[in-house]
Amino acid sequence: MFQLLRGIAFIAAIVLIGGVAVAQTPPTATEVFNLRSRCKEIADKKSENFFLGTPETIIIASWTSKYDIKNNRCYVGLFLKRSIPQMSLETEARQVYDGQTDDLLAFTQIKNGKKMGMVSDPDHRKTTDENLGWDDATRYMDKLMADKRN
Repeated sequence: MFQLLRGIAFIAAIVLIGGVAVAQTPPTATEVFNLRSRCKEIADKKSENFFLGTPETIIIASWTSKYDIKNNRCYVGLFLKRSIPQMSLETEARQVYDGQTDDLLAFTQIKNGKKMGMVSDPDHRKTTDENLGWDDATRYMDKLMADKRN
């Protein structure tokens, strides 16, 4: 009798737990389009503050956005390569932000050939001292910004 009651209690617990875990319905195609469009707007706005300096010193400047359906997050990637010949200075910078919170998730920089970088995303647990964190930050940003629209 005790095993029967324990079995019933076990089944009841599974049913109750299963009933609590309600899956979120995925966004419709129109909602995804709107979320991606909004994410791009956030990236465009963010880029306005990133590309400061005189236009003749900027070699390459680009930005991109990625709305991740799985995580419901907007990521903003910024890239700038600048050269100031008068100062013999060459800088390359890349940054990835969480578009909703404006948190800097990772950055890399190459300044006159010296590489450095950092991942500040608290969910990222892997850090290395390779090139002062440049390799780790580059791998993290590449993975985060990869376009997987399946």
